Amino acid sequence: MTLPLHNIRFKSRCCVKYFYTVYLLLIALQGSILLPLKAQEPSQRKETKRYIRPNFYFNFYATPERKFKRSNTESYGFRQSSIGGYLPILSNSWYKNDEISIASFHLLAQGNFTTSRPQIGFLENNQHVLYKLSLGLTAIYATGNKNIWYGSMQPFISQDKYTIENPTWRLAGLFIFNRTVSANFSYRIGLLRTYMFGENIRNNLPLVGFRVGRLDKLHLNMYLLRNISVNFPVGKKTWLELFAKPIGGLYVFSNSDSLFATKGAIQFGRYELLNGINITYRPTNSVTLFVSTGISYGKKVFLKDVKSKDDLSFRAPLSMFFNTGINIAIGKSKTIQNNTEMYDVFSLQNIWSGNNLNGAANTNVPNSAGNSSDIEKINRIKYNDVKDLLSDEL
Repeated sequence: MTLPLHNIRFKSRCCVKYFYTVYLLLIALQGSILLPLKAQEPSQRKETKRYIRPNFYFNFYATPERKFKRSNTESYGFRQSSIGGYLPILSNSWYKNDEISIASFHLLAQGNFTTSRPQIGFLENNQHVLYKLSLGLTAIYATGNKNIWYGSMQPFISQDKYTIENPTWRLAGLFIFNRTVSANFSYRIGLLRTYMFGENIRNNLPLVGFRVGRLDKLHLNMYLLRNISVNFPVGKKTWLELFAKPIGGLYVFSNSDSLFATKGAIQFGRYELLNGINITYRPTNSVTLFVSTGISYGKKVFLKDVKSKDDLSFRAPLSMFFNTGINIAIGKSKTIQNNTEMYDVFSLQNIWSGNNLNGAANTNVPNSAGNSSDIEKINRIKYNDVKDLLSDEL
């Protein structure tokens, strides 16, 4: 049965318009982006209440199409581009009973729109265009006594323009408990619901991880089945990251290739492992650029007919990958200098920001390497002032 194309295009456009309309309404609620502010006297200016600023990002990922060794007609490659971000809709902080520790709660709206183009050589239509739309909520509670509770729910659809008329909604999410033992160590446990590895029992996975080293200096981040990374600053504005992590996804597209006997929808899944290096550059406190490259291996692709449940899968050849993007943070936020618990809040949000690549780069944790020279200058000035005073007394 052929679906009416004009209805499909109309509904596809409506989904995208709905996503952006909700985002614009949430931005408008902030009152500082869409509405011009009048100049105020310093005494009349409101204190900044939020730690987390609105963040928006764009990134592009690609692996080249490579032919299989056993066949000159079979090949596989993948490209995708994403736009998204997160927006604080509720943020509050307060002093604990000791009047020193600060607890905080943050509720964020998160959204992502991704366009993907798998290149599968043996399909008649080798250029399927797939769309993924997600819009969810994230809640973060930092208790002020070294504990952080992090939860996120991300309902999403991921289909092509021909199957979007009958959308298949899925729910991804996670729950994490983080204990910041010290500035140099924290551990995390939790539960992850993901479709990175397909649609089976592996959708629900335990999370176990830890961090060793200060987040504003050289440190190691490890999450079981999620990622391992070593991060360190290089100068005032640049960070380097060495990482290993899996990525993947689950999609639905029309059976226009006559791949299976029944005419309907095909479920397409993929995952791969990445080993590479990432370079992050922060020209300002509000803009972050990143580029990463390395080796993509362990690739698996599986296709299944939704009606008949017939399926096939194959392993794709090793290749290079390329990933680049930009992140923009808007507005002002409270200072978090030397607040190690808030450093972990930003680290969690950076890793789990709704995109399984390097979506929202971390623009909030101060770079100690960039501040060291300024601190040394201040210390030298203090020393010289004291020396001059002593000289005058003598």
